[in-house]
Amino acid sequence: MHVTSFTHLVVSSLLLSLVAEGTSSAWFAVSCCLAAGVLTSFSAAVAVDARAYAKMRAKLGVGVVAFHAGHALLHAFPAAAALVALRPADARAWHGVAAAAAHACWSAVASRAAGAPLLCLDATYVPLRGGRASWARLHCVAWATEVGVALAWTARSAGEAGGGLAHEGGGGAVTT
Repeated sequence: MHVTSFTHLVVSSLLLSLVAEGTSSAWFAVSCCLAAGVLTSFSAAVAVDARAYAKMRAKLGVGVVAFHAGHALLHAFPAAAALVALRPADARAWHGVAAAAAHACWSAVASRAAGAPLLCLDATYVPLRGGRASWARLHCVAWATEVGVALAWTARSAGEAGGGLAHEGGGGAVTT
């Protein structure tokens, strides 16, 4: 059984949530966290296997320019749009936890559907040097990003609601 790439699901979720419910929905906030996780984990693939991108290009039958244009279009652009231009109106820490859980569930299903060890996505994408350990590192990058982005949004929202960032000695906003 072939399972579609997680990127396609995330980009679809991001677009559908934006159109259906706008930037104030929990669905959109979770999708934004997922887009950030997909970007960082895909970008980190060459850190765990220097030939990862070459293997992906060969599997897809595309050249260097087309591959990197696809990376920009499918990973960087959606994440930048979600994180900068369309930032969720009401992001909470739990959105990142939900994103990481959804990512883990998809990875578990995809790996098992391919008959591979849990969370090893060699059959879905390409075999990585280091196998399951490399996939574990990439999952940790994605999950840390997904939760980290939500925590950053939560902290930023708390700072904005409190009238600004407090300095060390007082509780009010720093003004000049």
